[in-house]
Amino acid sequence: MLRSLVGSEMCIRDRNSMDRRQIKTRNAIFQAFTELLTRRRYAQITVQQIIDAANIGRSTFYSHFPTKEALMEALLTELFGHVFAGVGVHCPIPEFTPQGNGYRAYTTHILYHISNQREAFMRLLRSDSRDIFLRYLKEHLKLQLGEYWLNHEEGERPAVPSDFLRNHFACTFVETIHWWIENDMRQTPEEIAGSFTAVMDPLLGR
Repeated sequence: MLRSLVGSEMCIRDRNSMDRRQIKTRNAIFQAFTELLTRRRYAQITVQQIIDAANIGRSTFYSHFPTKEALMEALLTELFGHVFAGVGVHCPIPEFTPQGNGYRAYTTHILYHISNQREAFMRLLRSDSRDIFLRYLKEHLKLQLGEYWLNHEEGERPAVPSDFLRNHFACTFVETIHWWIENDMRQTPEEIAGSFTAVMDPLLGR
């Protein structure tokens, strides 16, 4: 499951054999951790359980990640780094290529990536660990897209702090994704993006 999410293997052929081994081990850890997250709460998962599931040694795990928290950070960075990789450029998903700089194009782009990996996202967001997963997703959105969205919007910025807007965008978009997945993703990415922008446009004075 994780291999399709992070897409790391696409870059392996350009690296040497040692790098390939390291990436293979890293992906095994990610895979084991992701599967554990679908069955147990994050707080209940131990490093030893991850080590056992990945079939690696303790020293090997710690050579990649100093803590479980660092592993979660790395997993989501890889996951959403891949999801956001095509923002502003040609999208690797054949069904959609974003046009222009409007935030609707970027939200649609992200929704297509989620739709393309719907089973994995549904498992994570329906697991007991969904709250921490959603919290990390909000933080990634605020850091990676919040200001970018706002900087590419035309017109006068609302008279509220930019950090408030970034937080509002991220929280609303994450709840939109959560609602979509909980409703079995029956709507198209364009339909969900349309609903999201219908809520956000008035805040932007549009």
